[in-house]
Amino acid sequence: MALVNVRDYESPVTYKDPIRPELSHEFRITGDRDFYCLMDNNVGVARGFICVAFTEDVCSSLYQLSEQSSIANGSTEKNVAMFYSVWSLFKGCGRSVLLSALERVKSERGEITRFVTLSPKTTMAANFHIGNGAKLLKSNVFTDNYEYCTD
Repeated sequence: MALVNVRDYESPVTYKDPIRPELSHEFRITGDRDFYCLMDNNVGVARGFICVAFTEDVCSSLYQLSEQSSIANGSTEKNVAMFYSVWSLFKGCGRSVLLSALERVKSERGEITRFVTLSPKTTMAANFHIGNGAKLLKSNVFTDNYEYCTD
């Protein structure tokens, strides 16, 4: 399995995001945002996906995330990786794509010191993130933030 950045991948990747279907493909790959896919290289099949935005603060809404991760926001103080959508097509691949993305961001972006989610307020999201070692950081009106410690 390989974690590939969809922005750099030579073949089109087909997906349907069940978490944030309202967000365009363009949104996911522009600004200070990355969109990763866990690919099974043996058969060329996507196994899981994760979207991350780089911000200066922990965001509590998609609007705030969009503003802080846009190209127009040239802040050099971006030290938060905000994971705003994660889903898998095969059992266990959600965890794999999340852990792979955490490691990739940690190794490629040394300025990032916090790894936080912008999650829907659902039992499934809570169980997933807590089950993968995150702690509930903040409960917002429409979202929850979970924080992963990567030390």
